[in-house]
Amino acid sequence: MFYGDGRANENPNDFLKSVQATFENQPGIKEEEKCERLYLRCKSDFDAEEWYDTLVAADKASWTALVAAFRL
Repeated sequence: MFYGDGRANENPNDFLKSVQATFENQPGIKEEEKCERLYLRCKSDFDAEEWYDTLVAADKASWTALVAAFRL
């Protein structure tokens, strides 16, 4: 789970890599499913989930847009 609150043991880039690794061997995975996987790995009631919940729909429409928003 990703807290997103700046914990010393969390690396946002490693978190993204771990989510992307779940797409392997699933060539037909939809963009919405990719975004949902990131959300499901955000710890409830912490900064990461709050961040995701406040994103505009366009930022959740594709994996590319979501990654760009995450990196900001």
